[in-house]
Amino acid sequence: MKILKYCLILILFIGSGFSFAQEILEPEDFLSKEFHQDRRNKLRAALPSNSVAVFFANAERNRANDVDYVYHQDPDFYYLTGYREPDAILFIFKDEQVKSDGSKYSEIIFVQPRNEFYEMWTGRRLGDEGVKTKLALAEVFNNTDFKDYRLDFSKFEAILFTDFKNDVRDDARDKADLYDLIIQFKEKVNYPVINSAELSQEPKPSNLDTQALKKVMAGLRGIKTAEELVLLKKAINISAVGQREVMRAMYPRMSETEIQGIHEFVFKKYGAEYEGYPSIVGAGHNGCILHYVDNNKPEINSKEMVLMDLGAEYHGYTADVTRTIPVNGKFSTEQKAIYELVLKAQTEAMEASVAG
Repeated sequence: MKILKYCLILILFIGSGFSFAQEILEPEDFLSKEFHQDRRNKLRAALPSNSVAVFFANAERNRANDVDYVYHQDPDFYYLTGYREPDAILFIFKDEQVKSDGSKYSEIIFVQPRNEFYEMWTGRRLGDEGVKTKLALAEVFNNTDFKDYRLDFSKFEAILFTDFKNDVRDDARDKADLYDLIIQFKEKVNYPVINSAELSQEPKPSNLDTQALKKVMAGLRGIKTAEELVLLKKAINISAVGQREVMRAMYPRMSETEIQGIHEFVFKKYGAEYEGYPSIVGAGHNGCILHYVDNNKPEINSKEMVLMDLGAEYHGYTADVTRTIPVNGKFSTEQKAIYELVLKAQTEAMEASVAG
C-alpha cells in the first residue's frame, strides 16, 4: 500500500513539473521568424546598388515623472525583425559584406543586453543570443558594442534611413540607449551639423538619403502576405465584436467613457495588445469633431446618436471600424434616411471596387 502511495505521489510530482515546463509565457501566433527574414530579403532586393538601409527602434516615451508609456515598437523595425524591445539599430546591406576573417554577412542588428536587475523591473529581454535563436538574425551584437564597431560608411553610394525628429530623451545611466545610438551613428556617417549662426554654404556631396526608404517600405508593406492577413482579420474581427457588444449594452444615460471601456475590454479579452489609435466615442455634437478623443460626456440622452471609431491592434496589425447608432436603440425617421443613404454609398463603392 505504501509503495502504491509513493508511486502516486511521484506521478503527481512529475506531472506537475511537466505542466510548469510547458507554461506558455506569451501568445504563440506572432509572425514567424521566417516571415521577417523573407521581408528583409525582399527589402534587400529593392535597395539601390551599393547601399545600406538603417532602421532604429522606437523611442521610449515619458508619460509623467518616472512613468513611461507602454512601449510600442516602430512598425517598420518590427516588420523586418519581430523585435519588440527599445534601444536597437538594424542594418540591411544590398551586397554581402566581408569580415576580416573572410566570412560574409548581409545584415547586422544591435540590441539591448540582458540585465538581471532591469529585467526584474521592466520584463524579460532577449539579448543577443535570444535574438539569434528566436528571430533568425545571425549577426547580433549588444548595443554597447555599436560605438566601437568598425564599418566604413563612406564606401556606400547610399545610406538610407528616416531622418531624426530630435524627440529622443537621454538616459544618462545608459551609454547605449537610443539617444546615444543616434549620436554614434551620426558620427560614423558624417551626418551634417547645422549651425544657424553660420552663413549658409553650398551643401556638400553626401551619400545620406532620408527620403527613398519611406517609398521602398511603403511599396513593400502595401501588399499583405497570407500570414499578415490572418492577423489583420483577427484585429478586424475583435473590433467588430466590440461594436456588437456595445450595441447590445447601449442604453440612455451611459457615458462616453463607459462605452469606450466596453470596446477596450473586448479588445483585451481577445488578446489585442493595444488600441490601434486613440479611441473616439462622440455622442451628439461631439460626433462632429473628427478626432474627438476626450470621450468624457457623463450622460448621453435618449435622442442622441453615438459615433464610435475604434480599432484593436493585434500583433502589430490594426483595424479601423466606425459605426454610428442611436443610444435608445431605434433610429428616428431622419436618422434612418441618412444611415441608409450612407450604407447605400458604401455598398455600391464596395461592389465597384476591383483589384488594382
